[in-house]
Amino acid sequence: MKTLIPFLIVIVIISNSELSAQIVQAPTDSITQDSIKMPEKIYDYLEIMPEFPGGKEMLFDYFTKNLIYPEAAIKNKIQGTVYVKLVIDEHGNVLMPMIARGLSPECDAEVIRLVNDMPRWVPGKQNGKPAAVRYTIPIKFSLD
Repeated sequence: MKTLIPFLIVIVIISNSELSAQIVQAPTDSITQDSIKMPEKIYDYLEIMPEFPGGKEMLFDYFTKNLIYPEAAIKNKIQGTVYVKLVIDEHGNVLMPMIARGLSPECDAEVIRLVNDMPRWVPGKQNGKPAAVRYTIPIKFSLD
């Protein structure tokens, strides 16, 4: 019998769709969620977009190394892409993650867990000033 081995492919894209969820992410350092204010303006695109610490390759590594393929998804041979929307604020905090298009409750929950555990990003800039921006990240779940 062939063994199923889970693997992950991550591609980062930018989206200009609206987000309407509550903040569910506290930053990973000493600032508490209570001290985070929602940005007054959230852009769809910035002159200088935010960057995951270390760049796109490190974002790919982050998801590859930290994703735990849910047992129920493996058992039921669930494969596909979860699209998660979020906001990167002017301080690099990851805010308001929500599933834009899900795959299964277990895979969706795993993506939210990973996004909630992300480190701060290098903030993006508009007119030379740090600014908040919307992001969509597709995360592919694939059994091989």
